[in-house]
Amino acid sequence: MQPFYFSWICYKNNEADDFEKAVDLNPKFPLAYIQKLYTDYRRAAQKIDQELVKNVINFIKQAKEKFPKCVEIYALFAQVLSDQSKFEQADELYQEI
Repeated sequence: MQPFYFSWICYKNNEADDFEKAVDLNPKFPLAYIQKLYTDYRRAAQKIDQELVKNVINFIKQAKEKFPKCVEIYALFAQVLSDQSKFEQADELYQEI
């Protein structure tokens, strides 16, 4: 399953808190980390809270630096950028994969 769809399903089913629990249990597990951040982004976007969206994007940038070999971080970050109509930046991320 694509990382975007997994996050979306968990977000829609109100299971996003499970990602936070997973990150608490193992903060060095990049998949849980980015899935949590992506669901945080979806929540912020749904609330139309641009300040929170910016904060989450900054955390995603940090995650990319922290876990540079995790492809899912690049893919979900590119999805976030696409949602923000930042298509060139999203394309650049896909090129890095």
